[in-house]
Amino acid sequence: MLTDKAVRAAVAKEKPYKISDGNSLSLHVSKKGRKTWRFKFRFEKKE
Repeated sequence: MLTDKAVRAAVAKEKPYKISDGNSLSLHVSKKGRKTWRFKFRFEKKE
């Protein structure tokens, strides 16, 4: 599970990366430090 502290501590790195909360929600951090939330879901067995 992602906490507020973990999200605030996420900083830019040489390559983009993601931090997952384990329930289809992830935080993507870009090379410039931009943070975006992404939710992965399925509908009729398709992503």
